[in-house]
Amino acid sequence: MQKKIILFISLLLFFSSFWLFYSSEKKTDPAKQNDWWSLYFSEPKETNLNFTIENYSNQNNFHWKELSKNKVIQENDIQIKKGEKSQIKIKNPEEKEKVIIQVTHKEEKKEIYKNLN
Repeated sequence: MQKKIILFISLLLFFSSFWLFYSSEKKTDPAKQNDWWSLYFSEPKETNLNFTIENYSNQNNFHWKELSKNKVIQENDIQIKKGEKSQIKIKNPEEKEKVIIQVTHKEEKKEIYKNLN
């Protein structure tokens, strides 16, 4: 009887550990999370404005703008496949101002900014 209890508890521990490791791996893998994307500066502590778009959504189309003093400095469309990221290199403006990077994807818009002064 004791051997059966020990065997049962051992099997229960094994299967519960397996399930926890499996579910943890599934939840921490960004490729398995559905429909999200991120926007960030490639070197946030530096003065350059290069930024990265990382795509884990089913749509590949992005539109970005560089704004300064509420004026569009430059803008472009970019295609990024699911599971990939793309770094966009931007030339710093001559004036040291606040620069906003605005990215639109489907109906969602995200912004990041840097004060260059």
